[in-house]
Amino acid sequence: MTLRKLAWWGSHRLATGSPDVRGWRVLDEAGAELGVIVDLIFDDENGLARYVGLRVAGEKVLVPVAALELRPCERVAVVSGGPLGLVAQREENADDRHQG
Repeated sequence: MTLRKLAWWGSHRLATGSPDVRGWRVLDEAGAELGVIVDLIFDDENGLARYVGLRVAGEKVLVPVAALELRPCERVAVVSGGPLGLVAQREENADDRHQG
């Protein structure tokens, strides 16, 4: 599986009805702000979003899409499934898994 940032896809558009979450705030389950989504990372084989790139305290981490609860009306994503440290990985540790 090759992972690529949304920008790599060029004219690729999100599926109809799917929100572009870049720029959304990310909160923990208690409501504390963790950071802002800066990237969407897609599986090159099937075009599905697998991760979001999140800027946290000046560092970029990847969070699985499955660990997020999206709240489109608020433009917020909530990390579920435990503390951010349990679901996220530093982006440089994932460089061998994605390109672009």
